[in-house]
Amino acid sequence: MKQDWLVYGLVGWSWGGFDLDVGSVFVMNGFTYGGGVEKNFGWLRAFIQVKAIDYGHANISTSDALTISQTNGVGTPVVNTFSQTTSGSINRSISANVVALTGGVTIPLWNP
Repeated sequence: MKQDWLVYGLVGWSWGGFDLDVGSVFVMNGFTYGGGVEKNFGWLRAFIQVKAIDYGHANISTSDALTISQTNGVGTPVVNTFSQTTSGSINRSISANVVALTGGVTIPLWNP
């Protein structure tokens, strides 16, 4: 009997990088699960797979500090300089759940 079909499930753990703001990259990780089906045509295989990743949630604290400087009267005998600095932080709670449906063909490089 020739076995042309493969049905499978998958479980594991995934890590992913996320860019919340420019220059604010962080990594979350979580449980991965899914399944798929594959058909063997001999010289190539076609597959379709669904995979879900639950990255959970993360609490992120970012700075909202701001410095403003202004100089007036450039090129005159009187120069006024103004500078203001504020500080603080923003706390955010984020979560990420990803579901992906993929399909394609593979060409076996070795078939015993």
